[in-house]
Amino acid sequence: MAMWESGDNELKKLSLNEIYEAFLYEDEKSVSKTGIIRVETNEYEVESFLAGKKVQAKYDPYDLSRGIQVYYDGQRYQDAVPAIIRRHHKKNFVTANEEATINTGINHLELLKHESIKEIRGISFAQAMDKGGCEKL
Repeated sequence: MAMWESGDNELKKLSLNEIYEAFLYEDEKSVSKTGIIRVETNEYEVESFLAGKKVQAKYDPYDLSRGIQVYYDGQRYQDAVPAIIRRHHKKNFVTANEEATINTGINHLELLKHESIKEIRGISFAQAMDKGGCEKL
């Protein structure tokens, strides 16, 4: 507690952008001979001199529209430029705005409808005996 109160260790305040970049997904990608890398089935163009090399790609897999950062030998280069876009977020990712629906095959409204009809009509033992549902006593 005394060390804390002495104030030797100041807390660092990071910007939101610095925090966001700290959590980016990092992946090593091979650059094709034509200067293309593939990220989540999308193709991106990188600087031409990186062709045939392995680069470090940093990106948000849940929002690919924010761009792909390209690093080679610890140095950052121009961000990758979209060439062919097939997907805008990670596969099987459901955003908060989308509802995940599960189809059970049970129609609960139809079941409630039939239950309410039974309650309204009641049970007729006379009809059940006429239809052969019960043996006569």
